Amino acid sequence: MSGIRALVSPAIRPAWLELAPPFEKSSGHHLATEWAGIAVIRKRVGEGEVFDLVVGSSDSIDFLIKEKKLKAKTHLANAEAGVGVRKGARRPDLSSVEALKRELRAARKIGYSTGPSGLYLAELFKRWGMAGELAPKLVLAPSGVMVGTFIASGEVEFGFQQKSELLQVEGVDYAGPLPAEIGLVTAFTAGFPPWGKVEEIVKTWVAFFTSSGAVPVLKKHGLEPAGVPRGRRPA
Repeated sequence: MSGIRALVSPAIRPAWLELAPPFEKSSGHHLATEWAGIAVIRKRVGEGEVFDLVVGSSDSIDFLIKEKKLKAKTHLANAEAGVGVRKGARRPDLSSVEALKRELRAARKIGYSTGPSGLYLAELFKRWGMAGELAPKLVLAPSGVMVGTFIASGEVEFGFQQKSELLQVEGVDYAGPLPAEIGLVTAFTAGFPPWGKVEEIVKTWVAFFTSSGAVPVLKKHGLEPAGVPRGRRPA
């Protein structure tokens, strides 16, 4: 059995794990997967660690291609950024930007990530002139740690992350996406290394993950299937 060593963002973990067994059974190829947040992926690959496949946000894969650590990419799936609350708790009003600002000001503690959604929110808070006001109540989840763990424990009242990640944590309810005018959808992308020794095997797995048969699995886990990569909407 041939093997594929992959370094992958946890944002797509449930779909990946559900699709891996039928792929391995039908293809004879084994997936040896390690999970890491975007910051850690950039660091490990940037420092020269060798993988057959790297999966992260489209921006992070583009950066590694620019640095010549990867040579090509394929879009896998999209994930919208949204808000999670502790199971059964009141859901914040996300109907407009002004409503969200009121919720932010009223909250005791707010969780966010080091990944694409967290970087976007930090930029948004600065643009709104709220960065200083919100700083004492923001709880940053370390790279690779789900914001949902802080939500489920009650450490934060609500938290921001990709829907696909919030759904992974037991004890968290998905409250909904960001207001439409500031919505964020992150494209998750597979990056191929320069050496390409198992590239054909890797492409077989990528084709399986993005096939029409995989779409129900992706949607079940809070992902949208591959297509034209989508980034942030204008704010």
